Amino acid sequence: MAENTDNVLYLRDRHISNSINAENMDALIPPRRSDKCLWRLLNAGIHLRVRLCLARMGFYGVIQCGPIRNYDNHLLTAIVERWRRETHTFHLTVGEATITLQDVALIWGLNIDGMPITGVDTAYNKHTLQQRCATWLGFMPTSSQIKGGHLYLTALLDHCLNNMINDQSTEEDVGQYSRCVALMIIGGCMFPDSEGAAVKLMYLQFLEDIEMVNTFSWGSAVLAYLYRELCDTSMGLKIDLCGPVQILQIWVWSRITILCPDRAQQVPISQEQVADMLQGLPFPPYGARWRRGFSWTHTAHHSVRIMRDMLDRMVEGQFLWTVYDMESPEVAGILDGNRIHLCRSACALINFHIVEMHRPERCLRQFGMRQGVPSPATNFDNFHKLTRQGRNNCDWATYHKDFVEMWNDRYRFVIGGDYVIPGTPDITVDYVGWYHRISQIFLSPQVVPSNIMGYHPVDANYRQFITRPGHVQSPPMWTRNEFEPGPSSSNMAYTTPPVVSSFPSYDSGYYTPFVGSFTQFLQSDFRPGMNESRPTFNTSPIPFQQYSETEGYDVGGNIADTSTSAAQTSTHGDAEQMLGRGRRVIRRPPCGTGGHRYHRH
Repeated sequence: MAENTDNVLYLRDRHISNSINAENMDALIPPRRSDKCLWRLLNAGIHLRVRLCLARMGFYGVIQCGPIRNYDNHLLTAIVERWRRETHTFHLTVGEATITLQDVALIWGLNIDGMPITGVDTAYNKHTLQQRCATWLGFMPTSSQIKGGHLYLTALLDHCLNNMINDQSTEEDVGQYSRCVALMIIGGCMFPDSEGAAVKLMYLQFLEDIEMVNTFSWGSAVLAYLYRELCDTSMGLKIDLCGPVQILQIWVWSRITILCPDRAQQVPISQEQVADMLQGLPFPPYGARWRRGFSWTHTAHHSVRIMRDMLDRMVEGQFLWTVYDMESPEVAGILDGNRIHLCRSACALINFHIVEMHRPERCLRQFGMRQGVPSPATNFDNFHKLTRQGRNNCDWATYHKDFVEMWNDRYRFVIGGDYVIPGTPDITVDYVGWYHRISQIFLSPQVVPSNIMGYHPVDANYRQFITRPGHVQSPPMWTRNEFEPGPSSSNMAYTTPPVVSSFPSYDSGYYTPFVGSFTQFLQSDFRPGMNESRPTFNTSPIPFQQYSETEGYDVGGNIADTSTSAAQTSTHGDAEQMLGRGRRVIRRPPCGTGGHRYHRH
């Protein structure tokens, strides 16, 4: 029995995109930030011994990327509206795309291989948590600084600022201080808590042995956390966006060219990062490229209605499927050995109670491979309702035994495919038609009243019509012209749109073989042939009868003389009625305007 690949967005009726209308099209999904304490500490400076320790733990790449001073709430809102819980992908006009293990590894430099982040979520009492902090962090927080198994990041910040490491500090002090900074990275950037600037102390068990910290798959846990936050927010279960939002914003900037700001410096690394490497610290990850200043001179920002409309109108070439140079030192030091293949593993991503499926088979073009119609996605919706509440001392490794075994056998689920050769299609012939059937591409409001100020998106119904199968022929790929510039990477495909030499009508399948520009078409003999296929409804905000029954007024507010050349008026009015419009009355403007020279008499 063949699989039904068309029943994809079965949760679309509950998606937040259904609530977008003219009244709330500017509503935002604000991101929740918890990283301010971390960057305050870094501004004060941390000793080289601590930075080397963080590099051994695998967290120093997050510090090298630095903070994004201002998250673009409008950009994040527009992209979250396109996330689909059913597929764990963004549904864009050019196809499905998603944040993969490759992106997390290269943007932050986190380890994506190793043991999963799971285990026993022990419900310690407050006194026991204080004792654990004193043992592993070097200080005992007050009872008010611990709440429900969470430690406030301000407590970590105060301790670090008052107990700075120096050359005379012991190795134990350096280790405890490094664990404090690591918890600030975990709670502020990787797994920010939705309740406030606090970190879950259940992650402290993975930091006890500093030499073993980097043997865990922190990258897959971060991606699972991000997937869960995107799923909950896109389904309206949360009013704000939590999680590693920095990865999301860098991912959008890196791939969607029409939303990417200009960077003040194009050099891959800064002088500060060069100094780090000279001191034995690792090469900065890809995300560090976005640490410099930005300019929005050529890019729209801080307007969700404009960004939503730009995503509605995005075409091939405005989304970069492959953005990483696989031979660069940023990649060589992170995705070495088999890890480069692990990025294409369709396995389970685990973070204690969170289990989310990684779906690289739906976005093979991000790995330079040809994309076909994927198999139906199974994302285990029942696990989205699973929380830690009421499950004290739960052993999540046992609870998710099947998924842990799947992760342990992760290399068996690596997705294969054909790499794209330049000049050949990067999608199969049936992919375009299938994707337009199953996806919801246009999200802008269908009708925006004229009295609403500001930018008005293009009517979504019209765009749905012109991209409907049978009305617009969209070849999946076109070969590059001989002298057309293209990307230099050998695994990237070229997408050169064809010259469209015929024009569909608005509301029917009328099609003409006319060759030429649209302006020439309107002036040609083919234009009258479209009269029969014009819309039967009135597209003007003024009803038909108001054109013919309302008296004309001149610019001074007086009733105009409508007796101008009855024969001419009748002929012109009949022509207008043939076109489906109301009768038009042509009046000569008042004296002194000179407008009579531009009217036919």
